[in-house]
Parts: sequence; C-alpha cells; structure tokens
Amino acid sequence: MKIKINSFRVGYFFPQDFQNVVNANPNLTIVYNQQMAATTASMHNALTQIKNRSRIVIANIDNIATRRDFLLAITDTGISQSNEYVFIFAQLRSLGMLQQSEQFILFDDFWKVTTGVDDGRGGDALKAARRTIIVDLENQSNSQIDIFNAKVVSEFGKPPFNCVNECMGGPNDQIPSSYARSLHDTTYAYLRALNKTTEKFGYLTKDLARNGTLINNMSKGGISR
Repeated sequence: MKIKINSFRVGYFFPQDFQNVVNANPNLTIVYNQQMAATTASMHNALTQIKNRSRIVIANIDNIATRRDFLLAITDTGISQSNEYVFIFAQLRSLGMLQQSEQFILFDDFWKVTTGVDDGRGGDALKAARRTIIVDLENQSNSQIDIFNAKVVSEFGKPPFNCVNECMGGPNDQIPSSYARSLHDTTYAYLRALNKTTEKFGYLTKDLARNGTLINNMSKGGISR
C-alpha cells in the first residue's frame, strides 16, 4: 500500500517509478493507493483507510514539516501502538534518519521539530518514528556531513572559483545543499566541459555555456590506462 503527497522532488517522480518496479514483480502487489493533502484531516482519513488494508505502507512525503505531522497522525490514530505496521519513507537528501533545521545549520533526529520551538509532542512523534524505515541515497553521520560541508566552503575559496566573503552570499547561502554530496562529480564534469568548449572556440559566451547539446558533447571523455 502506498500514499503520497504532492511534493517537489521525491513526490513527483518516485510514485510512478515505484509502481513500475512493483508491477514488474509478480510477487508484489500494491493493494491500496491514496493521495493525501498536507492536512491533519486528510492524513487521519488516509490512515483510517490503511488500518484494515495493509501493514506495510510507503509514505511518499518530501516536506519535513509535513512528514512530522504525518508521524503525529500515526500516533493520534493509534497505529503507533501496534507493532504490526511499518511505514517506509523514501527520500533523496542523503541524510538517512537525520534532518536539517530551518536555518540549515544543525542536524537532528528526523522526528523532531526543525523550528527550534518545542511543541511538546516529541514523544508522540518518536512513537511513530519507531514504526518507520527511511530509504535514502546514503546515510552518513552528522560529523561526516559537517566535515564535508566545511571542505566544500573551503574549496570554493580556491581556483577556479575564488569565491570568498561576500561572494558566498548570506549565512544560509554558505551551507552546501544535501545534494552536493551526490552532484559534486557532475559539477566537475560540467566545468571540464566548459573548459573544453573554451579551448575549442577560443572564448566562452552565455549562449555556448547554455547550449545543452554542445556541453553534453564536450563532456565526453575516455578512461586512462
């Protein structure tokens, strides 16, 4: 059984991909599928429908605040009291069971509030969190993430970026995105393609840099032996 909420990243692509995978396996069946709104009433309704239909639920929620509301709804509907249910969250943040605060500075457990204001329901969210599994690209400790983020900021101050101080923007702009750990090699390939484009034409204009077909061709390389 799976439920989803309209979202920007995972929520747009994951449901169809997941359904294609399940349909290709004769041993797996999606018995129920419902799209929720990001409201308490809609969540309670979806969870009520779940109770007698399935025990394994894939919840497709990209927004961390909405995800916590969903955890609270699991507890409020009494589902968290039973060890028969498991909720699986799919995400692409490479944070595993962690999440970032709204200021993108601190890392904390995924069931906690991110605003820094305790709403007194941490215990209720934790009860539901104990019935969940998070499937992510990778799962690193917050110490590893902090080391990587510091290195990214440091490297941007060196050639060819030479970006320091005001160039890096405000405080929140200086915190690397969680996707940086997955896309740094793509950025490197793109910059190499720009270099090759400059070498071929003797210059680099905005139109050349934004020519996707050209940059894709310039990104092709080989393997050194």
